[in-house]
Amino acid sequence: MFRVVAVDDEPSALSFLCQIVEKRCPGFEIVGRASNGRECLDMLAEARPDAVLSDIKMPVMDGIALAKAMHEAHPEIPLLMISGYQEFEYARSALKYGVYDYLLKPLVPSQLAEVFSRLRGELEQRRLERRNRVLKRLYARETVDAGELEWCFPEKLYNCALVRRNGLPKRFARGVAPEAYEAVGDSISMFGRDEMERVYLCPSGTDIVKLSEDIIRQQEGGRDYCTAVYAAAPFPIEMLPNVMRRLCRALEETTVLGITQLFSIDWTDNTSRSREGEEGEDFKTFEHYLKTGDAPRARREFERLMREWEAARIPQLALERRLRYVLFLCSRMDSARHLKDVGEHLLDDAFYHIVSMAEMRDYMEELIFPEASPDGNDAPRMDSPEQFERIRGYVLANLAEPLSLESLGRRFGISQSYISKMFRKYEDRSFNTFLTETRMERACAILRAQPETLVKDAALMVGYADPFYFSRCFRAYTGMSPRDYAQTGNS
Repeated sequence: MFRVVAVDDEPSALSFLCQIVEKRCPGFEIVGRASNGRECLDMLAEARPDAVLSDIKMPVMDGIALAKAMHEAHPEIPLLMISGYQEFEYARSALKYGVYDYLLKPLVPSQLAEVFSRLRGELEQRRLERRNRVLKRLYARETVDAGELEWCFPEKLYNCALVRRNGLPKRFARGVAPEAYEAVGDSISMFGRDEMERVYLCPSGTDIVKLSEDIIRQQEGGRDYCTAVYAAAPFPIEMLPNVMRRLCRALEETTVLGITQLFSIDWTDNTSRSREGEEGEDFKTFEHYLKTGDAPRARREFERLMREWEAARIPQLALERRLRYVLFLCSRMDSARHLKDVGEHLLDDAFYHIVSMAEMRDYMEELIFPEASPDGNDAPRMDSPEQFERIRGYVLANLAEPLSLESLGRRFGISQSYISKMFRKYEDRSFNTFLTETRMERACAILRAQPETLVKDAALMVGYADPFYFSRCFRAYTGMSPRDYAQTGNS
């Protein structure tokens, strides 16, 4: 709720103003009443309003003097002024003090509601921007003014859930702090470390378990899996960075490839949940078959290991370690020496888009046993500069469409692992990095050529259904928002 102080020297008129705000202006509440400008100024520090609604003719300090004083001491608080028709020219003299809007008497409730509706949109955007600044300072462990912190996060205690779609963030990607992108009342939905992750921050009265279950339910029936972890107890907002670190660590230690999970943590408990175990003995038979050059038996042994790990539901981090060791063993073989330099990156890419152990098994087998795979004889033809240019050209021509390794694999009849390897080989970067950077370059060109383009339209033109996430990616790529870029590039 946004806070309003109402000012009028006539008690009946003041009561009328407050009734209109509370009954006809959703999202606003009256937190203070004053009979003149001086009383209003005296209560601003304690009431902390988001807006002031004031008559112009009052004793002690009238509306013009109030506007001047607020302009000097509280320029961030919008002032809405009410004046009679005969006072309108006088009221206009306050324009230089940045009065938000004027309303004429007799006051029509629908007109006031319309002004407050417009103001609400601006206040929500302002709060979002201020929240982001405060979040960044919190994560940087900088001191945040208590009043600013309370204005951005007015609840005493919050609940928090971290929800991730599919695998963990890429090992080689740069981590970022959460950033608010949508607010519903006092609840906030934030981006996590990448586009696959969301953070939900809610007042302590919110049923965080039900919220997490609802979010997971939205994924049901689709291809993806979901891991959600929430703080079991509410916390003050200044503890958010610590809570988030615990949530992220718990999620990283518990995520299992292909398995949807929901669990809670005690954010005050620093104990690790990791389920690591000894794994050296697992590979003796597999390594023996590799050394003797018996690829069919090595492949069958790898499949046995994968089935065993799937049955044990080992966490992704443990699975990653074991598959990295598999890649290391294979990279010493002549047939897979190419994995020595790119294997880690290819594995990083795989966990980002693969959603089951069966897919991961097929992906790994195509990497380490190309000559034993059903398509092995076609590998040289598929992995050619000409084929890659066809794939690359298709991506460039369809940036506005949903693109993924899976969709490209279906279109060109090539496995995801081969396409992933081709981007690493010919572009020296992952497919997702190539796609993001190419989309950002296309967006830059659009905004330079057509600066009046709406952000949501520019986002759709380069394949982003979520304009908030597009803006975040654009800022990370260019250092400025799409709107600022359009203005700067054409000024």
